[in-house]
Amino acid sequence: MDIHCNKDNIIPLLVDKLIDKGIKPTPQRLAVYEYVWQHHNHPDAATIRDALIDRFPTLSLTTIYSTLKSLTEVDLLREVNIDPVNIRYDIAECCEHGHFRCAKCGRIIDFPLPPRADIPLLHSMKVTGYDIYVSGVCDQCLASD
Repeated sequence: MDIHCNKDNIIPLLVDKLIDKGIKPTPQRLAVYEYVWQHHNHPDAATIRDALIDRFPTLSLTTIYSTLKSLTEVDLLREVNIDPVNIRYDIAECCEHGHFRCAKCGRIIDFPLPPRADIPLLHSMKVTGYDIYVSGVCDQCLASD
């Protein structure tokens, strides 16, 4: 399920993706996009700011929210609305997968979904996308109890 590229060649790829979508690849926009691309933690805006603040001391949450909104509008990122408090983000072009949120530790874990062809109800419908969110207690938290 990992579509993420080797860090050595990621920047030119991301710059091309931004330009192809009509978004100017400023250093801040590129850094936000790169962070989501390189990390599998489904970050929210505050997590991204905390990770980038040393590189960009003047980077504001407003800039991050604006960048996330722009990247979502052009289908480079997608919102993951599994957290009751914060919107999380994921790469939009990744293979279709669901998200499990641990109620104990808050971790969000990807899991593969069956092909849409395996869901009979959807055969006669035009599906443009779907999100599957599951909650419970993850295996690591269960093992620590």
